[in-house]
Amino acid sequence: MTPRALGALRGLQAAAWDARLRARIAPAVEREAAAVLDGYLEALSGAALRTPRFLAQTLSTSDGP
Repeated sequence: MTPRALGALRGLQAAAWDARLRARIAPAVEREAAAVLDGYLEALSGAALRTPRFLAQTLSTSDGP
């Protein structure tokens, strides 16, 4: 994990809820942090998550005309 992604996650962890909602994170840092969190949740649950694939499909279809 890069220092930027770790810093973003730590910042979000320490921030108040309304500050978290207003936070702006660079897209590359957000993708990395999301991948780390997804991997952590998969390790805890012992099963692959379906939500990331669903979101990717949903977002790719909403980019159309």
